[in-house]
Amino acid sequence: MYYFDYASTTKPSPKILDLYLKLSNDIFFHPDDTNKSGKLMNEAKNIILSSLQLNNTYDVVFTSGGTEANNLAIIGYAHNFTSKKHFITSSYEHSSVYSSFKYLEKQGHEVTYLKINKDGLVDLEQLEASLQANTVLVSIMAVNNEIGSINNSQQIKMIINNYNSKIVYMSDVVQAVSKVEYDYTNLDIMTISGHKLYAPKGIGAVVYKKEIILKNTIFGGAQQDGIRPGTICPIASVTLAYALKLEMANLKQTISHTTKLVNTFVDFIENSSKAHLNVTPMGPVVSVNFTTKALSESLIAVLNNMDIYASTRSACSKKLNVRSRTLQSIGLSNDQIDKSMRFSFSHNTTVEELNYLIQKLEHVLEIY
Repeated sequence: MYYFDYASTTKPSPKILDLYLKLSNDIFFHPDDTNKSGKLMNEAKNIILSSLQLNNTYDVVFTSGGTEANNLAIIGYAHNFTSKKHFITSSYEHSSVYSSFKYLEKQGHEVTYLKINKDGLVDLEQLEASLQANTVLVSIMAVNNEIGSINNSQQIKMIINNYNSKIVYMSDVVQAVSKVEYDYTNLDIMTISGHKLYAPKGIGAVVYKKEIILKNTIFGGAQQDGIRPGTICPIASVTLAYALKLEMANLKQTISHTTKLVNTFVDFIENSSKAHLNVTPMGPVVSVNFTTKALSESLIAVLNNMDIYASTRSACSKKLNVRSRTLQSIGLSNDQIDKSMRFSFSHNTTVEELNYLIQKLEHVLEIY
């Protein structure tokens, strides 16, 4: 299989699978019945914080994945307010973020959705102009999952603090960790997902400053201080932490490798008369999004028959059968969106695999 859809999901690394199996055999008892589980959870939290270069002013709540983490971070924070407040996000957030803010609007809160410029970045002038006296949270993704553009956390934090340093700055960093260098110290709340960084599916986390109060969005016991009730899986939490540690330790090598792959692929697209880049990559990105002259679903089907796998949009939007908000936000027409594809790369991607992709894709594009 020739896999070029790492922005959708990653294959768990062998070391992490070995760890998962070992812990599953050694620690199978109910986590609420032993102190050993508590120690493992604390170890996992400390590893996550140190891997992101955060200090002990932050805490971690484990969730079932990135979607629940985003819901908990946004709605859990909004539950602190009895009066209606103002929130700011972007128009191209992941569906779990976007839908959470749509929910808050239904509850009577006001939400501003920032525009995206031609480079795929949030409009910072609009951000500055949108801040108001009752703004309580700004949520802007670190790296876009479809076009790979990287928002600058330092600039965003500076704009927020210049207006009111009490406004909380949240970021969905699911596509940043293990892929690009990013300054997480500017963030008050951030969310991660295990299956995007070579850990098993079904585990994610909210990392947040301890001074911030998050209220539970599901109901049950008092696990994780009542913020996220439900039986904890220490094994999944530990594997998430160690996967993050492993990937962050090798980040520079990963960036060096994926940058070479992306540059080669971008050169191929730029020199093709049959394809056009939707956003020119700026910096070390792992995703390349481009438009062709044929319907992307047809091209994907043809490539699948060649054992090549990529995507037409965010994996979480496919079942909704809706056009990409990300591509709409950068000004693409419906026709262009229907003819767009995304290829994303990894440290697992080899030069030989990329050469095979380019050879086959060039042939397919000529036919169509």
